[in-house]
Amino acid sequence: MSFIDALQEYKQYELLAHVELDDVIIKVSQELLEMLEAKANNDLEELEKETADTIVNILSASNEVGIAPNEEKIVKKSEVSDSALLMTMKQWLQSVQAIRQRYSRDKVSREELTTVTEEFLSQILSYGNTQKSLEEILKHNTEKFSQRIEKYKPHIDLKSFIHEYPDFPKPPVLFKDISPLLRSPEVMKYLCFELAAKAKGADVIAGLDARGFLFGPKVAELLNIPFVMIRKPGKLPGDTYQQTFEKEYGTDTIEIQSHAIEEGQKVVIIDDLLATGGTVDAAATLVEKSGGIVHKILSVVQLDDEFCSSKRDEYDLARYNVESVLHYER
Repeated sequence: MSFIDALQEYKQYELLAHVELDDVIIKVSQELLEMLEAKANNDLEELEKETADTIVNILSASNEVGIAPNEEKIVKKSEVSDSALLMTMKQWLQSVQAIRQRYSRDKVSREELTTVTEEFLSQILSYGNTQKSLEEILKHNTEKFSQRIEKYKPHIDLKSFIHEYPDFPKPPVLFKDISPLLRSPEVMKYLCFELAAKAKGADVIAGLDARGFLFGPKVAELLNIPFVMIRKPGKLPGDTYQQTFEKEYGTDTIEIQSHAIEEGQKVVIIDDLLATGGTVDAAATLVEKSGGIVHKILSVVQLDDEFCSSKRDEYDLARYNVESVLHYER
């Protein structure tokens, strides 16, 4: 396992803990200052810990903005002054924000940020006595992080934000209304993190018209991957693939732009509700027509009553990896 593989494992726990890129960037500054404090107090154990924590968060943030430092160029410095380290941190923070185009007038290439990152890591290594490789540091911190997820992650009862309406749109349907979820930015953020953690490993997020569009773009943003729309007929320009499918009361058709997905890309399909499964089965067919691989099918709400479950069996959705955040028996 390379340190890049170890980093991807660490970042999965960041998603589970609902950690955003801005959180990681702030953490770099905080932990570096704690590292310098430990050095000033001659607290070698704390210095070792904070050195490792700082390194891991620099790697995490750099990876998030598309930087992959060359491990061979990260060489422990013999001696670095605190002022020099702080100057490098300032340069690194400015460069990261410039790459993100977040409140910055600076112009920085990814090559320049990679060089600054490698120098920053080399300087930090000089503060600790660790003989561990970056991979070993990441694996050790991943193990610690995995044991503390519940302490970091917010806790929200999503079902308390789902309202039920009997006989809508017709008897005997008990309609699950997600509108209250949408009215709370905090709850929406929580839900999208839950979906993103389940979608890890995807190359593309595909959202279904229309409520899959509410969650898919944010999930794609959290994973730093593209979002693709699967729409009703006549809504997408250019060449499209179409798929018609049976619904409970008739037929329907959905389509995707023929160039939207590249051959072999792993696609996660997202929708708000999984009931009988006809829509997501058709969406999966469109993804495969496009040359993509259905990595997973995700929904916010899944109905697990006998009727819906039997219909999903008819579609053989078991051939896909299907997950949902919330489950109801009706």
